[in-house]
Amino acid sequence: ALEKVYPDKLVKVSAYETTRRPPKKTKARHNIFVDLCPIECDYSRPIPESDYKANREFCEDIVGWSKVCDRIFIFDYVTCFRDYFHPFQNVYSLKGNLKFYLDHGVTMVCSEGVHDTPHGDLAELKTWLLAKLMWNPDQDVDALIDRFLAGYYGKAAPFVRRYFDSLVARQRTHSGPGGHRLGIYEDPGESATADDGFLAEAADLWRQAERAVANEPAVYGRNVRMGAMTTDYHRFLRCAPTLWVTRHPETFIRGEDGPTLARRLLARFAEGKSRAPVRLAESPEKNGSLLRRIETVAARTEPIVAADVAEGLATLIHNDWCKLVDDATASGGQSLEFYPTDYQWCYTLPLPINSFDRGVKYRLRAKLRFRKRPGAPAGNAVCVGVYDPGAAKGIVQWTRRSAQVKDGEWEWVDLGTWTPTDAQYLWMSMGIFDRKKDGRNPAVERMWLDQLEISRADRRFSDARWIWPAELGTPTNMVVEFRRTFVSPKAG
Repeated sequence: ALEKVYPDKLVKVSAYETTRRPPKKTKARHNIFVDLCPIECDYSRPIPESDYKANREFCEDIVGWSKVCDRIFIFDYVTCFRDYFHPFQNVYSLKGNLKFYLDHGVTMVCSEGVHDTPHGDLAELKTWLLAKLMWNPDQDVDALIDRFLAGYYGKAAPFVRRYFDSLVARQRTHSGPGGHRLGIYEDPGESATADDGFLAEAADLWRQAERAVANEPAVYGRNVRMGAMTTDYHRFLRCAPTLWVTRHPETFIRGEDGPTLARRLLARFAEGKSRAPVRLAESPEKNGSLLRRIETVAARTEPIVAADVAEGLATLIHNDWCKLVDDATASGGQSLEFYPTDYQWCYTLPLPINSFDRGVKYRLRAKLRFRKRPGAPAGNAVCVGVYDPGAAKGIVQWTRRSAQVKDGEWEWVDLGTWTPTDAQYLWMSMGIFDRKKDGRNPAVERMWLDQLEISRADRRFSDARWIWPAELGTPTNMVVEFRRTFVSPKAG
């Protein structure tokens, strides 16, 4: 019918996630083009060279579609959307992927990278390479990289090349056969670059690069400073943890202090702003959370020391199933309100290992308030867990039933204990329910979070506790209590 009315138009059919498998019998009409998306794939190597399951399945799908459709369009991805400044080292995969697409009848490719911010991890290099390789995917990638670096960074190019080569080498070791998957929503804690030694080396190379162009046209210096933001950002994340729950904080203070790095990042964000401000993540919630964290640390007049706790609201990453609301009954004047329509991971909190004593159990408590449904049967009220993205599995999950919590009153709920390891994160949602049957949580209408507390399970009175929110612009009683019970490194 559409062909008769619009004979000169094409109709797009999205083959995306659950609709990506090609039909077994039906063939596409000549006015249909299929939009095929490899969103689940490993990008550490060209798609057909990876042994990752999703890559093998995608290769089967593109072969299947090429048999039933004459027009295949690829919507590809070339960055980490969870964190734009996360080193997403897929540069040497670009050529192999384009050639693979071409060999299977693909006629159109859209490569989505850092699309809503002027800068990101090697964004300029990737954009230029893709433009060249789409014209001719048989070109020598290293020659193209050298050409770009020389033109974009001038005399700083040799230092940037050394940084790039070191980054690639680490990623290849990290993501070898059977190793780590490089996905487009990768957690920076899983990265091959989540290492102080590499970051120190990278920072030194960027400093040498800036010195090399000190007397050159200003554009080269600006390009170097924009490129160095990735390194400064990840150094900031590692030297300014959001949590301190340790008896030996002196072992975790290292390198350049957090406030200095935070102020430098803000200055470079301002310098790098063009038609749009610099963004750190695709998600507005996470972008805002990360920016608030940097701004909070930058405002400090003294270096971060072990007695400092998390940066309040800046530590939370929440989505559409909950939001921060003004709440006069909450300790800091705001609480996080959860909606009963879903039990997704409504907010997540990174748990960097450099905040904890290794091999020690920690206890989690939450100050919560519930509004139960009148006359409703008992059901799940809250669900909290710890997830390890490196192992791609949940570590622990705690659930509390509606009969176990109060109605309309704030209360501290003791959730449980676990042993933290590298790069875990905490998540929280309203209790799990039958979404098809009930449509929403049948036992609880609303849930509010006022505070979280993380402490050693064998906590002594003198031990530090981490409590969120610790700062909301003015001191709270909880901050006073934290500082009163903190043991400084000198005191042991």
